[in-house]
Amino acid sequence: MTVPAPGMDHGHYLYSALPDRPRLLWPNGARLAVSVYLHLEYYEMEQGPTTIRDSRYNSRSAPDVLHHSWFEYGNRIGIFRILDALTAHGMRITVPTNAVAAERNPRLVRDLADLGAEFVAHGLTATEMQHSHMSEAEEARLIAMSASRLEAATGQRPRGWMSQDFGNSIRTPRLIAEAGFDYCADWANDEQPYWMTYDRLVSVPNHVLFDDVFTIWDRHVPMVHYPDIIASGARQLAEDGLTTGRFMSIGLRPWVMGASHRIKYLEMALAELAAIPGLWFATAGEVAAHYAAVTAYPAERTREPTPA
Repeated sequence: MTVPAPGMDHGHYLYSALPDRPRLLWPNGARLAVSVYLHLEYYEMEQGPTTIRDSRYNSRSAPDVLHHSWFEYGNRIGIFRILDALTAHGMRITVPTNAVAAERNPRLVRDLADLGAEFVAHGLTATEMQHSHMSEAEEARLIAMSASRLEAATGQRPRGWMSQDFGNSIRTPRLIAEAGFDYCADWANDEQPYWMTYDRLVSVPNHVLFDDVFTIWDRHVPMVHYPDIIASGARQLAEDGLTTGRFMSIGLRPWVMGASHRIKYLEMALAELAAIPGLWFATAGEVAAHYAAVTAYPAERTREPTPA
């Protein structure tokens, strides 16, 4: 009889209860590391018959002018509002980037690079999710192509990977590690980074509770509550961080939070964040690198084999 691994039904990482871990120390005595994920995405107006996309954005029209133009509103208008707000409060910026979005928006790439943003590989387009019907070779090709085209468009070799709309197969973490990435930002299951079971791959959490699409778009939380969601979460995490360092990610899409009637709520949230003592504003790559430098890589890594 097979005994299931504690806490999950896969072998991508080992179970780890937070109270049992060594204390995690952030730079300069910070209690909470905060990363802002500002998505740069391209939504295709016409998709092929085999494309699998997030059902939240499906349209009955073809070509899909509505969602294509909505995403493009973010890249033409909304992103500049968000960048003004982030830079005004000294936030570091991590940019999960569709390779096609980088190729089609060189002005944005230059602006983001000038601000010291870190580009993270995020597939080719917002309409091409990874999925379990792909063969291993197809998925590996998508990961490799996304990284190489993003590097060509930005001049940066991406060190991190974030799957489009959390699309994964059971092979995805292993393929990310084999492609040479340092960290993966697909998992929402922790308040600290942690080692995955694949060749020095760090998981940097992607917190859906602080993500604008999941909070505002999916759960329909009134905008008036958004600043308190972000600020109260950060205050609690900073308090918990007195014992051991914590991590918080804030997901932003220019077509959501960059809208004219929403931007003031982001500005309010950022102002409250900036007033909380003991925060380290860092890119996801900086968080992953610090974690890897101060946390021993487990000598013993055991996992159940995953299906092919």
